[in-house]
Amino acid sequence: MRMNWNDITIKSFVDASEYTGFHKELAQYIMPYIKSSGSFCDIGCGLGLIDIYLSKDLEDITCVDINKNAISYLEKSIYDNNIENIKCMVKDYKEIDTKFHTILISFFSYEDLEYFSKRCDRLIAIVNDRSTSHIPISIKVMKEINQHSSKKLKNLLDENKINYKYMPLSMEFGQTFINEEEMVKYAKSYDNGQEYDAIYNHIVKNVVKGDNVSYYLPYKKNISIFVIDFNK
Repeated sequence: MRMNWNDITIKSFVDASEYTGFHKELAQYIMPYIKSSGSFCDIGCGLGLIDIYLSKDLEDITCVDINKNAISYLEKSIYDNNIENIKCMVKDYKEIDTKFHTILISFFSYEDLEYFSKRCDRLIAIVNDRSTSHIPISIKVMKEINQHSSKKLKNLLDENKINYKYMPLSMEFGQTFINEEEMVKYAKSYDNGQEYDAIYNHIVKNVVKGDNVSYYLPYKKNISIFVIDFNK
């Protein structure tokens, strides 16, 4: 699902990541499969939160996303953290003509395996494992999420007889709130037209007292990490 990156969604996403340690933990899970990569590219990198952690152990990282707001945030993070081994690009991934040892895609379209097989030796795909969300969403959005499920990827790889291994995981990735005003802004940021009341009521009903934050909306995100080797 393509994110609408703006000041509210960026802050919410970063707050959730820092509070739960989601991207830090995710980086630890995939590091054993990418640490020997001579070249590494994160396609559809978004805010690049996982890449900030990976930069400590990888020699060279290329981050690609079509969204200028996301890349602008990542470039600021790179500057603030004095990171010198991440290069950012604002472009459609199909415009990339470089071959990398490893490509990472997180909650991104994986159907064009032929394209990825020409652009990397190893593809790391992080995908949703179950049709769930931390907030009520429209049927249209849920269908979009289901288009890129782990079950469909597994079937696609089996049909094409491509070598892979995968790890199903359940990781905490809930949302923090300082006050009710933040809840309102958050609900509005995910409203696609008619979901605001359902989203806001869900938040109010399910938030709990958080550690070092006023409110926390718990959520276990069920995902799978696929390690796909095209040359085996």
